[in-house]
Amino acid sequence: MQPTINDTHRRLSRRLNVLVATGYLLAAFLVLEATPVQPKSTSGQYMSIALNLLEHGTFSSLRDTPPPPNAQREPMLPALIAAGLALSPGSRRSVSLCLEDGLRVACSQAAFLPFVINQILLAASVLILATTLQMLSVSAPVRVIALTTYAVNLLGLGFVISSALTEALAILLISALGLSFSKIPSRPMAACVVTGVLIALLALTKAQFYYLVWLTPILALALIVATGGPWRGGLRALVITALTATVVVLPYMTRNWLRLDTMSIVTEGQGARVLAVRESYNSLEPNQYLAALTYWSPRGRALCNRLFASEVCRQLDRNQHTGFHQTGLRHYQNVVRLQQEGSLGGSPTGYFLGRFIGQLPRHAATSVLLSYRLLMGIRFTALLTVPLVVIGLWSLIRNRSLTSLAYLLPGAYSAAFIIAVTHCQTRYVAPSLPAIALLTAVGADTGLNAWKRRRQKLGAQPTT
Repeated sequence: MQPTINDTHRRLSRRLNVLVATGYLLAAFLVLEATPVQPKSTSGQYMSIALNLLEHGTFSSLRDTPPPPNAQREPMLPALIAAGLALSPGSRRSVSLCLEDGLRVACSQAAFLPFVINQILLAASVLILATTLQMLSVSAPVRVIALTTYAVNLLGLGFVISSALTEALAILLISALGLSFSKIPSRPMAACVVTGVLIALLALTKAQFYYLVWLTPILALALIVATGGPWRGGLRALVITALTATVVVLPYMTRNWLRLDTMSIVTEGQGARVLAVRESYNSLEPNQYLAALTYWSPRGRALCNRLFASEVCRQLDRNQHTGFHQTGLRHYQNVVRLQQEGSLGGSPTGYFLGRFIGQLPRHAATSVLLSYRLLMGIRFTALLTVPLVVIGLWSLIRNRSLTSLAYLLPGAYSAAFIIAVTHCQTRYVAPSLPAIALLTAVGADTGLNAWKRRRQKLGAQPTT
C-alpha cells in the first residue's frame, strides 16, 4: 500500500519536531554552562534533599546525621536528582563534598548532573510543544518560528535552566498537561487519568500549583460538556481526574501531616516568607516606582544609578540590608516571633494576606510594576512575542477554541499567582513559556492566514 500525501506530511512533521528538539539540546550544551551549586541556596537545598533521600530515605534539606524530616522544598525534583545520583557515583561524591565542605571544584562538578537532567527535560518539552502545535494544524514555518522563540526564551533564562531548580521539570509537566487537555473531548477517560497524574506531579514540583489540583477536574467537566459531550460523561471525567490527582498527591501530604503536623506540600514558612517580601514592595514611593521600572530593564542597574539617587537604586538590590527584599525577610522573622510569643492572632500567612487586602489599590499598582519585571524573563523575544500573544489570544477567544484555551490554564494561572503574591523574579516566568509559545504560534498563523486571504481578495478583483 502506497503512503498517502497526508502520511508523508505527518512523517515529515514528526521529523521536523524531533529536529527542533535536538537543535535546542545542542544549542543548550554549546551556549550554557552548569551553574555551580551553592550549598546554602535554593539549589543547594534540593541537592541536600536528593542526597538525604539516597543515603537515608528521608526527605530533608538538613545535613544532620540522621537528618530530621522536613518539607522546606517540594519532593519531585530531589527524587529525580536522587535517581540520577544513584546511577552516577562520581556525581554523588561531588555533591557530598560540595554540601559538606563547600569545595568550589566539587560544587562545579556537582552541578553537571542537574544541568544535564534539565536540558533533557526541556528538549522533551520542545518536542511535546511541537507535537501540540502540529495537532492544532499550525503550519510548519509558523511552528518553527514559535519553537525558535520558545527555545530562545529558555536559553535566555540561562541561570535558571542551568541550576538545580524546579523550573525545567515544571515546564515539561505543563507542556504535557496541555497536550492531555487537548485529548479530553476525544478520549475522556484515558486523558483524564493522565491529566490527574500530571497535575498532581506538577503540584509536587511547584507547590503554587496545588490549587490547580482542585480546579482541573472542574475544567475537565467543562471541556466535555462545552464540546457537546453528555453531563454524565463530564461528571465521570471530573471524578476520575480528581481521584487520580488525589491518589498521587495525598501520600506525601499525609507524610507531612503525620511527621510535621502540616497537611501541605511545603511548610507554611516558605509561603509566608514569599508573601512578606511581596508585601514590602507595597511601600514603594512614586520615585522608587519609576526607579524600579528602570532598574529591572535590560542593563537597568547602571541606568538607574545615572537617573536616580544611588540609595534609591540600592533598595532594589535583593542583597542590600536596607533593600525591600531583606526588609521583607526581617518583617517575616518578626511576625514569626510574635506568633511564637502568642501575640499574633492567626498564622503568618493569614497576617500578610490580610495586609494585602487592606491596601488593595497600592497592591494593584505594584502588581503592574512587578508584571513588567516578570516580562523581562522573555526580554530577548518580547518585541515579536507580545504582539503575537495578543493576536493569538484574541483569535482563540473569537473562535471559541476551548481545548486551546484550556492549554493556557496552567501558564495563565502561574502568571496570575506569581504577580499577585510574589516579588516576580524573572525566572518565575518559566512555567508560562509553553502558553506564550502556543499563543505566539496561533497569533503568527492568524496573521499569515489574514495576509493570504487579503492577497487572494486583491487577486480576484477585476482589472480595469
